[in-house]
Amino acid sequence: MTDRWRPNAEDDRARTPTPEDRRQNRATPRREEGAHGPDGGLDSGRGFGRIGVSRTDPWAGERGAADSTGRGPWTYSRREDFTGRGPKNYRRSDARILEDVSDRLTDDAMVDASEIAVEVKQGEVSLTGTVRDRDQKRRAEDLAERVSGVNDVINALRIVAGVKSGS
Repeated sequence: MTDRWRPNAEDDRARTPTPEDRRQNRATPRREEGAHGPDGGLDSGRGFGRIGVSRTDPWAGERGAADSTGRGPWTYSRREDFTGRGPKNYRRSDARILEDVSDRLTDDAMVDASEIAVEVKQGEVSLTGTVRDRDQKRRAEDLAERVSGVNDVINALRIVAGVKSGS
């Protein structure tokens, strides 16, 4: 008896390349393209494939050509990450930081920002006002801290006692 992850010997024989497959440069005969998608992955049509099924890279030829010449956009090391490194002497304006912090507080489903005031001076964000619980206070600080250009966050939010969240 075989389990569903390990094919039996008949399945192996069925996948053995035939002379016609070799002539057409196919390593294995094609499978039926049914509900499993063209590569056999269960959700391959949506970008999720079965583990272990190789995907073809449409840019592989161009990457190989660029890498072999030492020129082109693909010569950087994939381990380097330059996120957050802007041009020399660049600093985001306080108005842009204020706008982004306000947008994040407004868009977050877990923070009621209707009683929060935001001020920005030289990249330092000050949060004042009231929130309903400690989780909202922490989350508001975290949201402000993640905005690009923020150097520090002063969280002066107070928790209003006796008011439950969502009422």
